[in-house]
Amino acid sequence: MRQQGFGPIRPTYSPVLDSTTLFDNSERTNSSARSGEEDNYTFLNRVEQPFWTEVRRVLEGWFSRYPESEKGDLAGPFRSPIEGQHVGAWWELFLHETFLRLGFEIEIHPPLPDVETHPDFLLTRDEESFYLEASVVFSGIVDDDPKAPPWLTDAIDEVEEPDFFVSIKEVATEGEDRLKVRQVVGPIQSWLNGLDADATIAQHEETGEFEEFWLDVRGWKVRFEAWPVSPENRGRPDHRVLGSGQPISGFVNDVSQLRSKLKNKAGRYGRPKLPFVNAILCASSFMEETDVAQAFFGNEAYQFNPDSPGEGMMIRQRNGFWFYGHEPTNRRLAAALIVSQLHPWNFPREMPRLWLNPWADSPLDVELPFPTATANDQGLISFTDGTIDLAEHFGLAKDWPPGEPFPRS
Repeated sequence: MRQQGFGPIRPTYSPVLDSTTLFDNSERTNSSARSGEEDNYTFLNRVEQPFWTEVRRVLEGWFSRYPESEKGDLAGPFRSPIEGQHVGAWWELFLHETFLRLGFEIEIHPPLPDVETHPDFLLTRDEESFYLEASVVFSGIVDDDPKAPPWLTDAIDEVEEPDFFVSIKEVATEGEDRLKVRQVVGPIQSWLNGLDADATIAQHEETGEFEEFWLDVRGWKVRFEAWPVSPENRGRPDHRVLGSGQPISGFVNDVSQLRSKLKNKAGRYGRPKLPFVNAILCASSFMEETDVAQAFFGNEAYQFNPDSPGEGMMIRQRNGFWFYGHEPTNRRLAAALIVSQLHPWNFPREMPRLWLNPWADSPLDVELPFPTATANDQGLISFTDGTIDLAEHFGLAKDWPPGEPFPRS
């Protein structure tokens, strides 16, 4: 049996939850940043700073407008330590509030004819109606290299050294057992204690290199690099030693990740007579609008004549979700509302874009204020600007949330 060592000692937090709120009503005293082993909800629920108090206030206001009969089904996943469930519930809450403020009546999990599955929302405003399904796509990074586990990054932050940051450069080998905190902190602390910040800066200016150290304990072999803190910022009591985690390597396949999610939803709801829209939150930090365009309308490729290489041109291949081969496909999906890296603390500054299917069986003929994108039969994509200011839409200031998430002492 594998034996686990002790992790970093952190303040305990016992939530007191009920069915009418997202967050508990306990007194908050822990203002530290999120640890590597802490899930999103636990962090949001316990962190004590005016910045995060304001985030909780706004989310509670949204939750108060969610239908009473459905609150339990949203609050449970929102409080989950499983990232996919928590992020999915956050995305549904955002969509509900967004369209509620646009004047829509919202039915949650409406029934559909001929199928037993239920989409997330039926949105109705005057004579306009459409179905909306919420989805989340996570990172498409393909990377087989070993990664520093959260308990290791948490242990590094137990090191006390105000003159240096530490960066994890490489996990060369992984041991069978989790290390004890002292087995991580002790060697790193001794290494840093023997360094001089000014001398390290001079060395970097001369050679371009920083000091390195290999932690080699019980099968774990990890390479670290020490970055000196600038003289004017040294000695701060809130200094965190871990300056950056291990860099991620590998290739990104966010386009195929997005297509896979679209295909997964494509046939689940039959052929509804109303327009069907898939709202997708891309949690990957690498997803860009060019990736979304390729997912829907086909990959970009460079076409050239071997006899005249200089006469090449960019083309769009016919392998998209909405156009494959020589004809449109997946015509049940009228549109997709897509945004990347949307969080409870940055949503006024991350604008979703509405991608319209020009070949949809039931086109989305609804006036919405989001920026749009669509394409013609030749794969040429056209964009329009939106007419909505999200901060104003949610009744928030431009610089919301106020202050800093973790102000310096």
